[in-house]
Amino acid sequence: MFGAPLATRQYPVFKLTELSADVELLKAMNEKMCRMLTEGEDITREATVAKLHAGRTYRNVADAAMQFHGGLGYMEESWTARYYRDARLSSIGGGADEVMLQVLARMDGYTV
Repeated sequence: MFGAPLATRQYPVFKLTELSADVELLKAMNEKMCRMLTEGEDITREATVAKLHAGRTYRNVADAAMQFHGGLGYMEESWTARYYRDARLSSIGGGADEVMLQVLARMDGYTV
């Protein structure tokens, strides 16, 4: 971009750092769920939160990849186009975001 690598620009660096932080939070949630499961605890809430956040993070990563690759990212021959298209399935295939939110809302005592 304008003669300099994207990694020298503030926005791409901040975006990549933010996405990396989201992935780190998901790793911590997975470790927590493994410990809970090993101890025989119910992980329904944690798994629902993790699934919701993982799907959204996946979509955010795909969106950033598409943005950073520009018009080339939309070309069907590029990995970004496939990644972008496939990322949407993550929030549909194991339960839509709305289903995850409904489960969480009920666990929190809301009547939806």
